[in-house]
Amino acid sequence: MKTRNSLFLLSTIFFGLIFGITSTISDDVFAQTGVNVGVETEAEIKVGEKSGEDEKSDVSVESKTQSSAEAKAQTSSENKSEEKTSETSAKGESQVQLTIKPTYPKIKASSENSFAIQSKQNLYQPGDKVKVEGSLYSSLVAQLEGANMINVQIFDNSGMMIKEDTVEMKSDGSFDGEVLLPSNSANGKYTIKSKVLADSSVLGSLSAQTKANLESTTSVIVSTPSAVKIKVEGHDDFEVKVASNSNVSDVKFKESEKKVSFVVEGETGTKGVTQVSIPKALLSGQMTVMIDGKVMASDDVIVTADSETTTTLELNYNHSVHTIDVVGTNAVPEFGTIAMIILIVAISGTILMSSKFKSLKITGY
Repeated sequence: MKTRNSLFLLSTIFFGLIFGITSTISDDVFAQTGVNVGVETEAEIKVGEKSGEDEKSDVSVESKTQSSAEAKAQTSSENKSEEKTSETSAKGESQVQLTIKPTYPKIKASSENSFAIQSKQNLYQPGDKVKVEGSLYSSLVAQLEGANMINVQIFDNSGMMIKEDTVEMKSDGSFDGEVLLPSNSANGKYTIKSKVLADSSVLGSLSAQTKANLESTTSVIVSTPSAVKIKVEGHDDFEVKVASNSNVSDVKFKESEKKVSFVVEGETGTKGVTQVSIPKALLSGQMTVMIDGKVMASDDVIVTADSETTTTLELNYNHSVHTIDVVGTNAVPEFGTIAMIILIVAISGTILMSSKFKSLKITGY
């Protein structure tokens, strides 16, 4: 009787320990996002041309497990050298991160460009608010005698006006505002036309050239994002969203290199723009954007959104064929190897306990 109770108690403690170890290791792995666990995951997909609807594609994962059990002892001098290298690397990454700004440089009105207008982003999605800002040259502000409204019109890629609104201009000639895009807006290049509104009596006193200077035009891209599923062993699928006027393909995640990469392609001589939204649970930290292996110019990339769960970057380039790498300092680790070890231990324990029961002659009361 005592033997049976002892074995029952031992079994309970054994499986309790297995459960506790599994939970603890899983929690630690999730908490230590960015720890290199010696596993490389590469997820590949090709994103076709936009169809105007969300495109979701499954990503096949090729996992390569490399042994990291062997480690050689390091001398104290080597450790110090590595620490210095890490500190230098961290400083460098911090400096790169500072170049990723939330806005583009502002275009200011001048004697050569008396009415300047620009969009705060170069790409929007259907249903987004187009954010415009700009300024009127000071000499014109004085001539307009209190005119303080800007008319903003948005035309789609077929030349049809789809939205019109007014934006208030401040006394110094600066202005900013938002115009809502229809939720059913088609993909393509949209034109934004703006004009200073003034009384006819004031306009009548201005020269033809001055009147022409009261109008300005800019353009943006409207694109519906494609949702790309990234599969990582031991985790739920991650969803990376990509919106672009380029053909985007080969979306990959490489855990060992802590990066999301993809290829963009478009007609040479035209401008390309891509927005990529990356879950922070997949990739986060100090971000660096590379184009064809070189760090992107600071004026060519901005952070358009940065929430608790997602980072959205907007990238600009001249069209041809380019490889884009978004590199972070933290990447989700796989823990398939750890899970396999735990499973083997659990199975071995079960077999051992079973053999113990068979070898003992347990009788009834």
